[in-house]
Amino acid sequence: MPERILLVDDDPRVRDVLSRFLEREGYVTIPAVSGEEALERVADHPPDLVLLDVQLPGIDGYTVCRVLKENIATALIPVTILSGLQESEARTRLAALRKRQPLPGMPLRSGMSVTGNRSSGVFPGAPHTF
Repeated sequence: MPERILLVDDDPRVRDVLSRFLEREGYVTIPAVSGEEALERVADHPPDLVLLDVQLPGIDGYTVCRVLKENIATALIPVTILSGLQESEARTRLAALRKRQPLPGMPLRSGMSVTGNRSSGVFPGAPHTF
């Protein structure tokens, strides 16, 4: 069965580009336009990966990521934050998400990584995976 990727972005152009690219690579994409819709989609059928914008109507992407990572049923779903933000607040909030403690009794996944380091400027605009 193909891997399912939840695409969470309120910009239809971004969703369309990502969806076409990923589907060409054999993935199934599930669109969501808000944080609330993203959480509903995850609850209905957990995806294999979440690609998440931070600036969303309603619940923002930071909160969606935090909610997913604090729930033992969804904590191991990889979440990649995609955003064009370069603001210090965005960097601070992403750093706080990276420093979260694992749930009691839950080992850290070996695959947890950050695929870019905005604060060092090595890969400006690169996604962050939690």
